[in-house]
Amino acid sequence: MNTITLTDKQFTELKVELAKQLAPEIKQQLESEQHLKTRGYGTWVESKNRALTKLSHLSSFQKHQVVNGISAIVRHTVGVTNVNALRPEHSDIVTDVVETIVDAMMKHSKGL
Repeated sequence: MNTITLTDKQFTELKVELAKQLAPEIKQQLESEQHLKTRGYGTWVESKNRALTKLSHLSSFQKHQVVNGISAIVRHTVGVTNVNALRPEHSDIVTDVVETIVDAMMKHSKGL
């Protein structure tokens, strides 16, 4: 087994150099994650939370089923495979689809 021995100064210099090399990659990753948050995903979260508030009378399992169903309808409506892929231009569609479904459920559901 090969080992490398570094002095404290060499170790510090190595850490600094490594940080310099990784900084752009880390920054890019953080910006990418932030970009995802500013896309249409925020609209999905807001619409889903409004729906859950209206459907608060349902059990946790029922809410889970409803959210999964609405998510599938939203995704198929706008042509994405994941809610993370929603874009800002989808926000009106997402809101309309979610509210239409939930309002219909509230109007027609009996005993839930």
